[in-house]
Amino acid sequence: TALAEAELEYNPSHRSTAVTARLRLTRLPEPLGEHTLEEVFALVWTTTPWTLPLTRAICFNPHLQYSLCTLDSSACTYIVASELVDSLHNKLNKTITTLATFSGSCLNEASYQHPCWPEEELPFLPGDHVNVTKGTGLAHCAPAHGPDDFLIALKHNLA
Repeated sequence: TALAEAELEYNPSHRSTAVTARLRLTRLPEPLGEHTLEEVFALVWTTTPWTLPLTRAICFNPHLQYSLCTLDSSACTYIVASELVDSLHNKLNKTITTLATFSGSCLNEASYQHPCWPEEELPFLPGDHVNVTKGTGLAHCAPAHGPDDFLIALKHNLA
């Protein structure tokens, strides 16, 4: 909660663990249909992996460019911010091939499968807090676990 967040004192030398998770898309943006292989995943990066079961959306920045990519010779395709493709290559040590580049605003049309409850389809939502300073340019939104996520949930009436 906001109150608990304000009462916490953080150890400045603590190093948080981060993960990159893949979340399967259930509805693709129109411009991507012709470029996809078997499955399409959004790659989200988080320093709070324990909040992934509570995700209610994936946030993107409508002002960024995104790329649809393959990793090595995988039959799957992945969405990541175009500016972070090289960073992802360095992190994963995999060959990345870009199949298409598109505006972030196209992700308004997308939806994805909840990581724990596959029958639940969740939206992609715009968020100006999403940036390319680190991660993948996509952020999972767990409204009970962060101020930006909470505001996105309020704005879009997420349960």
